[in-house]
Amino acid sequence: MLRFFDSTGLVKALVREENGHRQAASLLEEPASPRLTFATARVAALESLSKIWRITRNRGEVGKLERHFDKFAFYELDADYELARELILKSSLKGVDAGILSVAVGIARRERVVVQFLSADQDQLRAARHHSRHDKIRVVSLPVGLA
Repeated sequence: MLRFFDSTGLVKALVREENGHRQAASLLEEPASPRLTFATARVAALESLSKIWRITRNRGEVGKLERHFDKFAFYELDADYELARELILKSSLKGVDAGILSVAVGIARRERVVVQFLSADQDQLRAARHHSRHDKIRVVSLPVGLA
């Protein structure tokens, strides 16, 4: 299984004040193995870094995020542009949210692997649930907001 974090999931895993922190942190802390790999879109990594910096202004917290990235595969949007476009037109997702979800769906389709998609963005989760009916996407909904 491939555990794919949206930027909202990464932020929740590292910012203790976030609602759902413990759940997200436990999913991020689990060690990678032959049966469990980790991934995100490169743009989601940048979004999460930016959000953690804006919240904490602490380079140590940014460093914690980046240390977790040692076990991550990073994916670009290039191969999944058409799917992202379709998500924008059908689901009214914001561009970056559609792009991140399209990367996860594209991985499931190309690599024929179960992708566990973690997010707290409700519109993105709704679109992911739609794709879970046809693709190997397992949605993990994280709570919204601060604790």
